[in-house]
Amino acid sequence: MPAHLGEIKIVDLENSEWDKEQSDRSKGKYVFTDKRHIDYRSPRVVKPRFIVKSHRNSPDVIMGLQYSNYEWTLLTTEDNYWPEGLVPNATGNYVFKDAIFMKCPVTKYLENRRAEILRSENAPKMIQNQMKAEAAHYGIGLSDEELGKMMSVRKG
Repeated sequence: MPAHLGEIKIVDLENSEWDKEQSDRSKGKYVFTDKRHIDYRSPRVVKPRFIVKSHRNSPDVIMGLQYSNYEWTLLTTEDNYWPEGLVPNATGNYVFKDAIFMKCPVTKYLENRRAEILRSENAPKMIQNQMKAEAAHYGIGLSDEELGKMMSVRKG
């Protein structure tokens, strides 16, 4: 059993070689001949179809994630992923202390992250345009330089 959440590696059962007869998914016991961990960065491995992450184990958090644009679902013993060292609970989910493991389709995850990053990158320009429009409403013309000075953060 791992001591810390960060120590848990996710085993990709779909691309690992393991003895299905000697292994018992319901008890978190596996016999491997070739164990493969999920690696999202290495170009040498098969990319998983799901992003697997831990989230706070709270009904509100879980429900919110399941109904988000990401479509997170609980990781179960039926899935082809195993948080190494964990034994599934009575409902077949993987829980570690106050965290529960969930999965999201990679394509959905990347699509949503891209949209979030674009919104984040465009936010400052949108705020600047909004400030210019508000100033113009009051008859004040702001140059880009003046607006930049107004929005800069002073140190000290």
